[in-house]
Amino acid sequence: MTAAMALLFFWGLARVPMAQAISLTYISPILALLLAAVTLGERVGRRVVVASILALGGVGIVMIGHGREGAAGAASLTGVAAVLGSALLYAVNLVIARVQAQAARPGEIAFFQALVVTATLALAAPWLAVVPDAATWPRLLLAAGLATASLWLLGWAYAHGDTGFLATTEYSSFVYAAGLGYLVFGERVSAFTACGAGVIVVACLYAARRRDIAQTSMEAAA
Repeated sequence: MTAAMALLFFWGLARVPMAQAISLTYISPILALLLAAVTLGERVGRRVVVASILALGGVGIVMIGHGREGAAGAASLTGVAAVLGSALLYAVNLVIARVQAQAARPGEIAFFQALVVTATLALAAPWLAVVPDAATWPRLLLAAGLATASLWLLGWAYAHGDTGFLATTEYSSFVYAAGLGYLVFGERVSAFTACGAGVIVVACLYAARRRDIAQTSMEAAA
């Protein structure tokens, strides 16, 4: 799941601005809430239904802006579709992480996810692998270290909280994506992207208010 999610995201990221790609992934918490209700028995009520509609509206705003900016070419639209597909897989991954965290330590989760991803990508290595040059290796090692640390922290977090609530804490990534996209790639955040991301964030926060999550946890314990 993680391997497919990453491949789709990086495919899309090469074709759409960073902040726009990140904003589209914000549908993941809503999807995670719905999936958690089906697979983990976490309660879903009117809030999630309303929030789902709002989140789809936010995605629509981002897409409208994408088209009005003249970026609606075939490759660009394929990139958007890939990012949305990655967001769906990420939502599934969040639920799986919640289940894993109940049975394994964070280090175990990070290790086996990395092992499976490596094995999956190795299947294509005989045909697609390119040996990086010497200047690229430090950046690859840094990226790998950050990814491993991220998996470890996610494993620890999901062992101590509910899926829906924790998923909503990732919205600070929009600030990072916008800032790094501008500093590194010269990408500017359009009003449509910012507005759409804001709508999605508000929708997800509305769906996963702390008191609802606390009530869910008490019901599960009972």
